[in-house]
Amino acid sequence: MLAMDTLADRVRAARLEAGLSQAELADRIGKKQQTIGKIESGLTLNPKFIVEIADALNVSPNWLKGLSPDKKPVASRERIEEELKGVPDENLQMILDAVRRAKKAPGQEA
Repeated sequence: MLAMDTLADRVRAARLEAGLSQAELADRIGKKQQTIGKIESGLTLNPKFIVEIADALNVSPNWLKGLSPDKKPVASRERIEEELKGVPDENLQMILDAVRRAKKAPGQEA
């Protein structure tokens, strides 16, 4: 059994559990195989696309980062909250407007 002390260990273990090659995982997230190789070798310690990797592997981003013992993916609302932390303030109003539009029933006036 692998010690799961690092991001590299957790990504590798989750990828193997999912039955994916590095190239297949890379393809799922729109990156190159070498990118996954760098993560799994420990050369890349904090990829900006950790949420995409977690989604592709069906695991929690916080588990991949070693912040949670719970491997299970988080609910959509929690994922959205986590993603919003990285959004520049000047883009938040645009996102809020999109959320408000999404809440309206089809055919309702804006």
